[in-house]
Amino acid sequence: MERCRSQLIRVFNTDILVQKVHSVLEKSIDPIARSLALRAFASMAELLVNNLRVHSQVRNALRSPNTMEQTACTLCVQQLSEHSPSFAQGSVGLVGRLVTALETPMNQRLQLIAILQHMHRDPATVLESRRVLQEVIERMRMCIYMYMFIYI
Repeated sequence: MERCRSQLIRVFNTDILVQKVHSVLEKSIDPIARSLALRAFASMAELLVNNLRVHSQVRNALRSPNTMEQTACTLCVQQLSEHSPSFAQGSVGLVGRLVTALETPMNQRLQLIAILQHMHRDPATVLESRRVLQEVIERMRMCIYMYMFIYI
């Protein structure tokens, strides 16, 4: 799907393509199918700039307990944040809550922190992502020091 990203612009009826992939994300209970749908949406991010239904479904998928689905969702959020300022503005708060939540696994936190670099389209989003990063540094100062001590 990533190889044909440049060819997606040539699709005549993008709404039908988005609708078919969205139905998998919306109706399927299989985490593998949902993660593949999220990866397809990541490849189609340029086509989904103003699709609020997809934006809502992707934000809901961030809370998934499945690690494969979480990884695909963080990729999708990253790509959508690069192309859609409205998506970045709407999801910076959710990303911030997930990063600072204690029950979020460390791998997912690191992926979510990496997403914040793509939320730079408007000043309000930049300030919110900066606030989230400062809060992470304050809360996780000891974890950061231990990580640096162990891995560096």
